[in-house]
Amino acid sequence: PYAKAIDGTFQWDQSLFGYNFGDPDSRNDDDSAASMPKSVVINPFFDWGTDRPPQHEYADSVIYEAHVKGLTQTHPDIPERSRGT
Repeated sequence: PYAKAIDGTFQWDQSLFGYNFGDPDSRNDDDSAASMPKSVVINPFFDWGTDRPPQHEYADSVIYEAHVKGLTQTHPDIPERSRGT
């Protein structure tokens, strides 16, 4: 079994360690579930319509990361009420 999708974020927390901070010889029985992403059920029958995987190697891909506010705040083609959001 493996996760087809995950949801949530990983949060560093004392519960992730086998000992309590400040007492490395102690045992930590805290539940770490709140600090971990969760596996989620997906619909394997979802209709992707005409979507297809990219027809090029991932090594040839360029992935852009941008801050939405900085990218849209002064863009003239975006409605003023939506800029920066």
